Order: sequence, then structure tokens, then C-alpha cells
Amino acid sequence: MNWVHIATAPGQIEAEMWRDILVDAGVPALVGQGDFTTFLGVSASPVRVLVDKKNKEKAFEVLRSLKDRN
Repeated sequence: MNWVHIATAPGQIEAEMWRDILVDAGVPALVGQGDFTTFLGVSASPVRVLVDKKNKEKAFEVLRSLKDRN
């Protein structure tokens, strides 16, 4: 797969939630490896969300629908 950055979450928990929402919508996704460490717990630093390039537009639609709900 050709992974591309589509969004940056404010922290690890949000990034993992966005990743799970994307995966549930049929979009393979990852949180940016190396963006955080779990040695001392959950990271509050920004974390990238990545998707396969061919699913980029669908991922944007899914994340946009989250924003529209709030």
C-alpha cells in the first residue's frame, strides 16, 4: 500500500478513534508510527492519520462527516 497523510489528530486517543472510524467505513488506516511512544502512557502530542492513497478521497469524506455532526 502507498500510505499518505490525511489528517493530524491533536493526540493519540483521537488519532486512534479516527483510524477506527475509517477502518469501520472500509478505509484501511494507520496512526503515524513514530509520532508517539507509549512508554509513559498515552501521548498528548499531535499524531498523523494515514490511509492508502487510493482511498484518500473516501477518507476525507468520512472525516468531514464527523466534523459536520458536531
